[in-house]
Amino acid sequence: MFGREVEKIQSRRGQGRRPPGGIPEWLRYAIVSVSVLVLAVLISGGIFALLFSRGDPVVSQRIVQLISDAVGSDSTRIESDRAHGSVFGGAVLENPRLVVLTPDGPVVWLHATRLRAEYDTYQLLFSRRRSLRITIDSPVVPLVHDKHGNLIVPRFHGSKRNPLDKRATRIEVAFQNGTISSTAATSGLGTSRGTR
Repeated sequence: MFGREVEKIQSRRGQGRRPPGGIPEWLRYAIVSVSVLVLAVLISGGIFALLFSRGDPVVSQRIVQLISDAVGSDSTRIESDRAHGSVFGGAVLENPRLVVLTPDGPVVWLHATRLRAEYDTYQLLFSRRRSLRITIDSPVVPLVHDKHGNLIVPRFHGSKRNPLDKRATRIEVAFQNGTISSTAATSGLGTSRGTR
């Protein structure tokens, strides 16, 4: 008699025994929560990929800032008018500039019409051997001296690698139709390739 009353109360509250072959309520909530989270990540990734492919100014600025933070130092930064490309294939920086900060003010050490980076996203994220191919179109390196006559050159971050890290990155850089200029002379490079 008392047992039937408990069963009636539990069935009114929605608690009690689950139907045979049914899914527990907590598992339903967990599945729905994970599904919503995965859907939100996919939608966010799709929006980012769309904005990146169109060269959205906010996304461009953030990508260039990330590159500058990774490569530059306290006295060197990378700037660009626009960044666009594909998340899975490559990126393009329009009018990239390598700027050196000096006591006399910022100096553009290198500027170009375009910088193209070709990469494999899966390889960059998960492989031990990664490769990156960079092509710089029409780079110009004006050799600038400071007020003391010293040549201004950029400084880059040193790598703080874990000694147990076995990953290697091969970077191939190609220059097309470049120029090195100085107050004394100008030298055209044509096309040259370098591998580091």
